[in-house]
Amino acid sequence: MKSGNALVSIIVPVYNVEKYLGRCLDSIAAQSYRNIEVILMDDGSTDGSSDICDKFAAKDDRFTVIHQEHKGQSEARNVGLSRCGGEWICFLDSDDLMRPEMVERLYDIASRGYKIAMCSYSTFSGIGEISENATKKTSGADWRELPIDDCLDEFTSGWPSKNFDTRFKHGVLWNKMYHVSLLEGLRFDSSLERHVDQPFCMEALIRTDKVAFIQDDLYLYNIRAGSISHPFSIDMKSSYLQSSLLMFKILKTYREKDWRPFLRLFYRQVLIDYNEQRKLPGREESRKLLSTMITSTKRDYLSSSCIPFYERLGFFVMWAFPPLFSLFLKVWLIANSKLVQ
Repeated sequence: MKSGNALVSIIVPVYNVEKYLGRCLDSIAAQSYRNIEVILMDDGSTDGSSDICDKFAAKDDRFTVIHQEHKGQSEARNVGLSRCGGEWICFLDSDDLMRPEMVERLYDIASRGYKIAMCSYSTFSGIGEISENATKKTSGADWRELPIDDCLDEFTSGWPSKNFDTRFKHGVLWNKMYHVSLLEGLRFDSSLERHVDQPFCMEALIRTDKVAFIQDDLYLYNIRAGSISHPFSIDMKSSYLQSSLLMFKILKTYREKDWRPFLRLFYRQVLIDYNEQRKLPGREESRKLLSTMITSTKRDYLSSSCIPFYERLGFFVMWAFPPLFSLFLKVWLIANSKLVQ
């Protein structure tokens, strides 16, 4: 592997993760690639997370802590982006872990002429359940080049849907290393409470022409109760669709061939979620957001020839004749059961 001299910035938003943070930061400090700077964005933590950040910065001058009032994960990452000085940038969630060779291997592959390198990941549930297999050193052998069209084809066909493998491969921040030139002017949308990664990743992918993909699981993703990505409510549903709407707008701006099929997937999910919303808990403003998203894109949807007439008819019935919508949806779901599983 190349040892390299390029500085790699690792941005870590931190908010009330005292239980997990120490081991997360240990995994960064143990990286075999030594020329790193770590930007710890303490987003107004009220537990012991702030102290843990300060202690790491005191003993390792590669760690810098920025304390701010609680503004959310997106704003924390945006400040981190404005303060980092690396040629390459990685993001790490503060309850997850990096394998010791992750930065070195991503840098080694990315520096062969790529602006994005990404890897696979493993999952674990809580600090006590990290198995030896999940943390052992990887083989370092397999990687391949992915044309950007293939990445986006998978991304747009797998979102919004239940295809989490595709979504996690392309649509998350933490399994990637980005060249700083790729992120110029690109920031996270602070209006999103959840599913913030996907629009950012989509626009980053659109800005390049190829991606290097390492098959090994170099990242360890912590699946934990109470995580921001897991609450199931109308609030989550509306945020999910709001993220999808932002991606639709990105595609419409940059990728003429992709936005119409993505719009079809978006409305397929809207049709289902609109019907489910009455049974889910959540805020009234989240319910209103569903209607706002429908209104903002209905002209594109109703005029899109790539969307079958019966699907457009279903949306029109939902919008104009709500009492008939549930009956239509039952028929539509039966007719398209294979498409929505």
